[in-house]
Amino acid sequence: MFQSAQNYDFEASDELLSTFKELRAAKQVKVSQVENKARDSALQAAAVETSGTSETTRKIYRRADLIRLRMQDPARYEAMSDEIYKAYAEDRVK
Repeated sequence: MFQSAQNYDFEASDELLSTFKELRAAKQVKVSQVENKARDSALQAAAVETSGTSETTRKIYRRADLIRLRMQDPARYEAMSDEIYKAYAEDRVK
């Protein structure tokens, strides 16, 4: 059939091109299905649970409250000073 197409046989050329396009489209669909499966499995592997984490939340302090505490109850402020300095370092003071 290829030799007929080389000799300018329209029907043989048309048949070859149509078959080629069909095979290429079928192969493309198969490749995209494989890629979709790979992407889906990668997404499932990278999924993060939204509940039940073992991480505890740390308190966020307001700067005005810390200033007020230092002025009104200096002893308590001194007792909490390690936690307060750690909160400043971790950017938990707003």
